[in-house]
Amino acid sequence: MGEDKVQTGIPGLDELVDGGLPRGRSILLSGTAGTG
Repeated sequence: MGEDKVQTGIPGLDELVDGGLPRGRSILLSGTAGTG
């Protein structure tokens, strides 16, 4: 059984994080200006 994940709604990001972010966890995303 895999970990329960939540899709971000950003297809490219969901692909990079194997389908979504882990449900119930704190996640910090950062990048330089203009990254996203």
